[in-house]
Amino acid sequence: MDFLLSYNNFKSSEFKNRYLNVTSLNKVYNLFSTKIIGYSVNKIPIKAISIGNGNIKILIWSQMHGNETTSTKALIDFIYFLNNNTYLNSCFTFKIIPILNPDGAETYSRFNANKIDLNRDAKKQSQPESKALIELYNTFKPDFCFNLHDQKTFYNINDLPAVTSFLSPSINKEKTINSIRKKSMGVIGYIYKNLQNHIPGKIGLYNDDFNLNCFGDYLQFLGTPTILFETGQDKNSYSREKSRKWISFSLYLSSICISNNCYDFESYKQIPVQSNLYCDLLLRNIKINELLQDIIIEYKEVLLNNTVIFVPIIKNIGFFDKIFAHKSIILDKNMKNIKFKISIGDDATKLLKYFKIYINL
Repeated sequence: MDFLLSYNNFKSSEFKNRYLNVTSLNKVYNLFSTKIIGYSVNKIPIKAISIGNGNIKILIWSQMHGNETTSTKALIDFIYFLNNNTYLNSCFTFKIIPILNPDGAETYSRFNANKIDLNRDAKKQSQPESKALIELYNTFKPDFCFNLHDQKTFYNINDLPAVTSFLSPSINKEKTINSIRKKSMGVIGYIYKNLQNHIPGKIGLYNDDFNLNCFGDYLQFLGTPTILFETGQDKNSYSREKSRKWISFSLYLSSICISNNCYDFESYKQIPVQSNLYCDLLLRNIKINELLQDIIIEYKEVLLNNTVIFVPIIKNIGFFDKIFAHKSIILDKNMKNIKFKISIGDDATKLLKYFKIYINL
């Protein structure tokens, strides 16, 4: 089965909102062999899905940060693809945790109910969610770990947005490349080489500074090849449906790479490290006190009635040469002066209405 040609046939059409909690996934859990591996701080079950009966074992988790849902939707699409793929099911045994942080998912928060970032809890393992992941890791003894996240809209590669990003985490401060790390680099290299045919110039590497408190660094340090998948954004597509497709495809490519033993370490070395020079909205030629300036606006994601809305916030005011935007608006230099005070951190809704700029995401 060709993954991309058949994608719309197995894509989970019921998940379109950026908000995604455990209840939303009951249908998915009911379709597969599912086991409760632990409970969140608020006693919500953490569930793992088992698929396949092959010798190669892969542990995948998503929504470690409760407000990073696009990768979870991409993972669900991949799960549906696996359900009808005899070859991959015969090669692999997958243990998949779609939502590791149920409490954060419920409130659309990065943190768990104790206000802890689970991806800084790898060493301490102080939280029940962290303990559930480690216990599954210790009992399952995976050959690979896939750590799925969403990243902010401000990442870029040159003048293009970072639609997807990857990382083979470091195992020490010196960023040594041992056989374990080289293996995960080889998988990412294979993904990159194939993905470049579809989204050229929009694939980046995440920062590889070592932090043993992060689960990717910690598990690769323990000796398991681990890959960080980061879902970014393509221009003004805030639904991230395009990015979702490419992360799901990347999960497929990683499986093909591992099953066929076609690691591509050299291609990994060609992947550019992403920068953070993008913004959501850039307004140029704003006249403030008779002085033309630029205003950078960032969209804050807010949960309202189980729907994620985007609130424009003023992030910076000044003159910005090296900045790119998902949307740029150059105003007429002769436009009248702003009559009201604006400050960094303010809600920009009033400002946008003043210039008759309407956000339609």
